[in-house]
Amino acid sequence: MALAEVELARARVARARNQDDRPHLQSAARWPGRNRDRIEALLGEPCGDSTEPRTLTPREYEVAALVARGLTNGGIADELFISTKTASVHVSNILSKLSMASRTEIAA
Repeated sequence: MALAEVELARARVARARNQDDRPHLQSAARWPGRNRDRIEALLGEPCGDSTEPRTLTPREYEVAALVARGLTNGGIADELFISTKTASVHVSNILSKLSMASRTEIAA
């Protein structure tokens, strides 16, 4: 994801300035993808539980895009022809998989 690339760039800048790069690396580690090995090497430790699923399903990507557009669970449900409860579960799964605390973080 683009956010992981931005955080990795910020980490490189912080390291070049002899500043703490861990916050940026930890932020980048929230996003699944090809950067995980690089992040773990820079951090010197694994990024979370390796048994934890980190990739989003195609439907979760759809839901994340709708969250980014500012839709509520009801709006997501209407858009995808699913129940509001199912939309809520998808949002909760996304937050959990990406170790995020709010819909705003998903949108970012």
